[in-house]
Amino acid sequence: MRAEFQIPSPIVETRESCFGRFCKQLAPYTWGIVDVSLEDLFPYPLPVGFRRKPSGCLIQASPNDLSKVIWVEHMEVDQQTIMVNEMYEAYINSGLAFGAKRWVSSLVRHCTWEATLMAKSCSTLNGVLLLQAGRLSVLKLAERMTKSFYRNVSSSKENPWVKIPFPGPQDIRVVVTPNLNDDPGRPPCTSVVFATSVHVPTNPKHLFHYLRHEKSRNKWDILSYGHVITELSCIINGTDSRNRVSIIQVNSAPRRIEIFYLQESFFDASGSYIVFAPVDIYAMAVVLRGGNPDYVAILPSGFAILPDRPRMNGEEDVADGSILTVALNIIDHSVTQRVPFQSMVSMHRIMTETVASIKGAFKIQQF
Repeated sequence: MRAEFQIPSPIVETRESCFGRFCKQLAPYTWGIVDVSLEDLFPYPLPVGFRRKPSGCLIQASPNDLSKVIWVEHMEVDQQTIMVNEMYEAYINSGLAFGAKRWVSSLVRHCTWEATLMAKSCSTLNGVLLLQAGRLSVLKLAERMTKSFYRNVSSSKENPWVKIPFPGPQDIRVVVTPNLNDDPGRPPCTSVVFATSVHVPTNPKHLFHYLRHEKSRNKWDILSYGHVITELSCIINGTDSRNRVSIIQVNSAPRRIEIFYLQESFFDASGSYIVFAPVDIYAMAVVLRGGNPDYVAILPSGFAILPDRPRMNGEEDVADGSILTVALNIIDHSVTQRVPFQSMVSMHRIMTETVASIKGAFKIQQF
């Protein structure tokens, strides 16, 4: 098998590995899955700075259809071959970035989402009961949106990021994503993703709450300045109310709806995400009636929030900082294979203003 191990940021190189996987039932109700790098056995074109020593998990069945999972990640990293951005050094060296806790968090997140999909709980939309078919369509659209965001934001080889050549404190990068396969879930034209990662001097929980909450949106979203933002409906994902799929309405006047946003937010210790995409009124109506969400074209943007350093047991987190990745996705009809200079100027301005608004919020108040 071959895989890229990623961090949600365009400025952190992925770690690529060729490995073998062995799976076996070790005893009744007990299974093992073990991976180990194979670069020493097969020729590899480039120097390898990352090897997975025997790593994997032990799965034990528990009563009531539960599972106990023990995960081990054992890695060997050549720090002269793999360079790490200074902002991410403490987070990566702690083992949080590519270690066992992140694997387990991803597994828990997946299982929680599956349970949410299968649940028969009711949701309301502006006081009106949202039918199960509509609820399921909203969740499936959110799932596709979030997966697309994950693909867009990494530094995978599939994402040939180009640095915007303007001076400034942010390393802003851009990638062009044409719709070559006529995917009905994407606009039938070329879109552009531009992203950056910055340090924000506030706790990840505070930053997550600020960016997730609809009342804060018109403070950092350029398109929402001066507008009234309302969360019309939400579907809680699991038992934590912070983890939710929301339908957000933007009004420029009491009776004038500008746009709807579909938003998913999820928080855990290894990292948190707020992913959103504009959805026009007609498409949102189709989804809420239980229509096929695969034909709703969306462009996901969002945030990935990571702690800037590991936190010791019992340590207060008030003074902690966060590493925030901002990724914005737009349609630019002037783009073919290269981004024109004027488009780069606009993207640089939008990103700089967005980051300044977010950082500025934590200089004057805490959330």
